[in-house]
Amino acid sequence: MEICNGDRAGSDPHFESVGLGCRGFAGLFRLDRDEGGRARLPTALTCLERAWGSDRPPHSTPALALWTGPSSIRIQSANQQRVLVVTGGGRHGAARKRASQALAPQGDPAVLLDLGGGLGCAFAMHDKSAGTLLLGRDAMGVMPLYVSIRADRIAFATEIGSFAALLDERPQIDGRVLAMYLDHGFNGGNRTALARVERVMPGELLRIGRDLRITRTYRRARLGATGGEGPDLSGACQRFDALFEPTVASSIDPQRPSSLLLSGGLDSALICSALSKASDSPLQTIAVAYDFTQVRDELADAKRISALFGTRHSELRLSREALWQRIAWMVWRTDELMDDPAALPTSLVSDRLPRDRAIFTGEGADDVFAGDGCYRRKAFQRYFSSLIAPGSGGWRSHGLWSAHEAAALFGEDLRETRRARREDIVTGWASTPREWSWLKRAQGMELASVFPNTLALKVGRSLDDAQASVRMPFLDPAIVHFGLSLDDRLKVRGRVGKYFLREWASSRLPRDHVMKRKRGFHAPVGHLLQGDYLAQLEPVLMASTLVSRWFRPAGVARLFAEQRATGRRSQALWRLLHLAIWLSLFVLRPGVTPTRREDPLAWIL
Repeated sequence: MEICNGDRAGSDPHFESVGLGCRGFAGLFRLDRDEGGRARLPTALTCLERAWGSDRPPHSTPALALWTGPSSIRIQSANQQRVLVVTGGGRHGAARKRASQALAPQGDPAVLLDLGGGLGCAFAMHDKSAGTLLLGRDAMGVMPLYVSIRADRIAFATEIGSFAALLDERPQIDGRVLAMYLDHGFNGGNRTALARVERVMPGELLRIGRDLRITRTYRRARLGATGGEGPDLSGACQRFDALFEPTVASSIDPQRPSSLLLSGGLDSALICSALSKASDSPLQTIAVAYDFTQVRDELADAKRISALFGTRHSELRLSREALWQRIAWMVWRTDELMDDPAALPTSLVSDRLPRDRAIFTGEGADDVFAGDGCYRRKAFQRYFSSLIAPGSGGWRSHGLWSAHEAAALFGEDLRETRRARREDIVTGWASTPREWSWLKRAQGMELASVFPNTLALKVGRSLDDAQASVRMPFLDPAIVHFGLSLDDRLKVRGRVGKYFLREWASSRLPRDHVMKRKRGFHAPVGHLLQGDYLAQLEPVLMASTLVSRWFRPAGVARLFAEQRATGRRSQALWRLLHLAIWLSLFVLRPGVTPTRREDPLAWIL
């Protein structure tokens, strides 16, 4: 087998597209024959076909072409019969050692599905002697992986932007996924917004044989024991004492300095505490705010925590212009069709972090320990919501658009597919064990369906660069299992969420900091979608392919009028702006990449 790395892409325009769209890895496993019965590759990969030479595999073996990008590593077994390509947390430290061990004759690559410490991993392993390919994704879904299955070939990549070049065809939109995105800002399950491109699910292994037949197996993360251990706060604290700090310490790479995104909240402060105790070198922390608004400004709280633990702290104040000019890059970098405005400041923070770093974040704690306000819904609220949205358990029962708004705004094709907008939520709720409490089922659904397709993409895509790797300790499977196994009375008490974590943290952090109301990482898109920026956006979006193909122009014009009058349609217009740029980058003009700083309106076609 021949591996084609980025520096071997040459002048082939198709490979150029794959390279631009793939920071991890992308490949094609194809069974195709010429008149002589020999396996051949498509035109897009002719540079690899030339490179095979005398090592061309026998005609009974599928041809494999594999492109590795700057955020992946390639490891080969001692006998050169197995080749493993790994992206995400599996590239560094002890995780890389485990990846090397998986290549041994008796090694099991499935060990890469759970690296611990909140590390994500996606991998592809080719066994030349068996003529098989193995694809896998970590059990928590921190790192993404996608596949497109055809009769004569299987394309796979860590970014969906690679498939236009891999398949030599213009991508098509899945209208059902579009409807889900417009209502909820993401879609769950294995579908993506590109038709016939599906996700490898968290914890899923795909074994592809010589005949291109696929065997799927799953190693799902443990999401909590059945039943609870009672509301014993003291006992739970003792168990967590023995779990949290050792987990964070095991995530430290002694060869790589650690950095932490430090907000003014509880979760990152706890990680700061644990890292400061376990690390031999000074911890670098960074906090973010904006120079045009003081809403949710957490710099003072972050500075207080930094001083408490003696970190090397820096602050980043972002301007409206910096945010505006980063939009196109952020949409391309996150890759999936996912609306989380916090990806915008997260992307800008990545420029300020030194390379060759282990980057820690507090992501995941709100779902593991039930911190969001939606977990505190009363029984009668859940009951009436479940009547409105049958099959949802009263969870995520409301989308962005009312029925009246959807009728006035959506074009015919969207109205036809809109009834599918809740399929993934209903399926996700049904997959949670019925014997679990409502609260645990909601947590389990968020962790299994929502987190991999929103927060994981926001953090992982924005921060996981060629030398950096992201760690989310609250997503360590042992911590997830602990959090979900807690009695509900230790998760939510009255109007206080994350009750256990707050009580446990009180011996490590100032009590007033611990009990601060949760505010979340703020991205002030409302300030972007007003004044001159709004005036510039309106004619461009109204003339776009997105609006003419999928929406009623009069309905979109009404959104702009309401935003000018009340300022209350920011979320709706932001979602359309994101979608318009995504459509241009991944469907209308795939393979073309924006720069880190430019006018986003230039990317609306």
